[in-house]
Amino acid sequence: MLFNLLLQVTKTIAITDAVLPAVYGTLVAAVLSLAASIYATITSSKTAEKVAGLAKQAAQELKDKEYTHDFYKRIIAKRFTAWEEAEQFIVEISETVIDETDNERFYRFCASGERLKAMLDKMRLMMLNQTQWMGKEYGMPFMDIHNFCVEILREAMRLEEDSNRIAAIDDRKLALLGKANYEQLNKIINQLIATHGKLIVIIHDVPSFLEEYRNSTISTKF
Repeated sequence: MLFNLLLQVTKTIAITDAVLPAVYGTLVAAVLSLAASIYATITSSKTAEKVAGLAKQAAQELKDKEYTHDFYKRIIAKRFTAWEEAEQFIVEISETVIDETDNERFYRFCASGERLKAMLDKMRLMMLNQTQWMGKEYGMPFMDIHNFCVEILREAMRLEEDSNRIAAIDDRKLALLGKANYEQLNKIINQLIATHGKLIVIIHDVPSFLEEYRNSTISTKF
């Protein structure tokens, strides 16, 4: 291409003995310089576009990483808050009393209908606000406790003539149900305690939690 350009230029000049070789050399240098400038401009433009594209891509990737990092931090904070509240709840439901008449043990939340109802109400509130952040492995024993206690409450209400009112429940009969079901409740609560201890080790594993959350289904009795 440069040779053709040079040829066209030289055709416009009458090459005679009067034309000095220096003039011809200057012309060739000018043509070559122009061609080099054009090539440099094109190359520089393409390079600049490529660099700009890479910079834009890098900026977007950084933005995505920052968004993901912030998203994960929020989920971990939610999970840790839920873990702390669940820990306090476990302390409350683990409290037991001994009936002095027969020295048998039962959980304090079975000491009265109102106490059992308050425990179930608190558990329902936690299910709505907190246990969803705990994961399926944690949720199952938690739900087992809830559903088992609902059955105890229903059984206590069936023993009374006015079976539609919790206030009508005889506390002594409820305590008997608490004793009869103590071993089963103890087993479920201990399972919850063990699961609670394991959760703190994986509480930061957000990807696994999200995958599990998408596939989880837990039934409750209200």
